[in-house]
Amino acid sequence: MTMDFQNLEDPEVLDISKRGDRACNNNQNGVEGVMRRLLSILGRLVVLAGCSAIIAMLHPGHETLIRR
Repeated sequence: MTMDFQNLEDPEVLDISKRGDRACNNNQNGVEGVMRRLLSILGRLVVLAGCSAIIAMLHPGHETLIRR
């Protein structure tokens, strides 16, 4: 990538450059950060569903609910 020398100190160009650096700087930002958060949320939902199923199966009134 190239840029004219006069744009190196332009506040708008510097702001855009910083925003681009932040988005690509590490794994917690940008598209990869969104993907990581979504997978984390989905994993937690699976754990919640599994725990809920176990608690429902161990509930003392479980047998009476099935017979109805």
